[in-house]
Amino acid sequence: MRVLLLLAFTICPLSLTAQLDDDIIASLRELDSITQSKIGTPYPDFTATSLDGKTISEKQLTGKVTIINFWFEACAPCLAEFDALNDLYHRFKDNPFFQFLSFTFDSAEDAKATACKFNIPYDVFSIADAECRRLNYKQGFPTTIIIDQSGKLVFSDHGGLPIKQKRQSRFKHLSKKLQIYSWNCNVKKYACPKSIDHFY
Repeated sequence: MRVLLLLAFTICPLSLTAQLDDDIIASLRELDSITQSKIGTPYPDFTATSLDGKTISEKQLTGKVTIINFWFEACAPCLAEFDALNDLYHRFKDNPFFQFLSFTFDSAEDAKATACKFNIPYDVFSIADAECRRLNYKQGFPTTIIIDQSGKLVFSDHGGLPIKQKRQSRFKHLSKKLQIYSWNCNVKKYACPKSIDHFY
């Protein structure tokens, strides 16, 4: 959606740019408003099977903090985030309170090729296009969300950043928040709090 609006903006006559600019802003605000309204609500029911045959549902999201990334192979901003996501995974993979998942509407064959090419170390699930968009709240791609251990959405970030330094900064910020949460769990001898309030 964002890509189409921005493309239209670049080819639109100057006399229409003011109206189009207002339309872009209104569209993005509506999207963000819809997303924010979901914060703190239970994640939707679903069932999916990973590329290596693991089946998961929303029930497996409880008890852990779950990071879910949504992408597809033809999305350049999606591919640009893989290095940062891989680093984030390796940083927290040994913590028993975290799990990383990845959803794509690419075919299983194409998803396997992409996962191999970019050395994606976490589980990848190939699901239908409509289901992918339902589970990322129709935010577009790439989208990264966080589900807390009670199964509620606590964080959502959508849209790619074209500048590498900005992408690194965003994921560094996310990593710090996850590190704080990890530390809080450890000092409580693995008794995690009921919610991740600092994500709200």
